[in-house]
Amino acid sequence: DLARDSQRAWKELAQAAGLELQVERAAKTQVILDQYLERITTRKMSELQDQFVKYFKVLARKQHLVQSVYIDPQTFQVTLFGENQVVIPKVDLSAGEKQLYAMALLWALRTVSGRTLPIIMDTPMGRLDTDHRQSLLENFFPGAAHQVIILSTDTEIDTITFGHLRDEISHAYRLEFNEDK
Repeated sequence: DLARDSQRAWKELAQAAGLELQVERAAKTQVILDQYLERITTRKMSELQDQFVKYFKVLARKQHLVQSVYIDPQTFQVTLFGENQVVIPKVDLSAGEKQLYAMALLWALRTVSGRTLPIIMDTPMGRLDTDHRQSLLENFFPGAAHQVIILSTDTEIDTITFGHLRDEISHAYRLEFNEDK
């Protein structure tokens, strides 16, 4: 009996040591994964910041408005910087610039993610002036994603605008309101 108890005790001790080793390895793995996540987040945030500035400059008429951007990796709060690293409050942007800000951020997110996600936009040119509309037609709609779905009014995408986009359009549908139906 003593020999069996001794053997059982040694077995339990060996199992406990094995569990301790597994716990230690798991803890080390968690630390390594946390460090990796921190490094990849920093790298992706830097890439996102660069892409945002690039796309905002493509879309905006004022090429020197936004020179850089900082996105806090913890809160995802976005801070825009103009010339001489002066902070640009987002409330100071015009309605059209805010719309371009959102489009540039979407475009940058899609690019950095590396995923082929569609972009769906409802009345994308409603607040934009002629120059910004032209920039969307030439740059954003054809290049922002493999599939861009535009829900627009007939005053946003008129026959002339539709003609400019025709080569980039796969399908177009016109919905007409019928008050009786």
